[in-house]
Amino acid sequence: TDSMANDSSELALAGLITDTAQITWIPEGKIKKPQPTKTGKPPGSLQLTLENLTAPNKDDQSASSSVSLILALPRPLQLGRILTMIAQLGVNTIVLCGSKKVPKDYFGSHLFRKPGELRRHLVEGLCQAGDVRLPNIIVAKS
Repeated sequence: TDSMANDSSELALAGLITDTAQITWIPEGKIKKPQPTKTGKPPGSLQLTLENLTAPNKDDQSASSSVSLILALPRPLQLGRILTMIAQLGVNTIVLCGSKKVPKDYFGSHLFRKPGELRRHLVEGLCQAGDVRLPNIIVAKS
């Protein structure tokens, strides 16, 4: 009955939207670092907390299909390939950000010097998907 109560509470939250979320790592056992164990399994779990849940506006069709993607900047060659696939999936906003292991010179690649290249990859994906909505790209270096 406990799992049935969890299922019904999850169903009550289905379809609600929020712009505020917090992800927390919860360590388990003696391990206090968020690194894989010797067996390759994670040493803990992630808890996702959603705040300020609201029902989407029924008149606004774009709110129900709005998908955003946060992506650590991959190598420039891979970025071109990935953008095509992201556009095919119907992602509305793409946030490209730096991370500890992303070299700073990736932000100076030909894809960013010539914005037409980014657009070309996105349009190619849209053509394959039959979509007409070009995703917004936000570049966050830090």
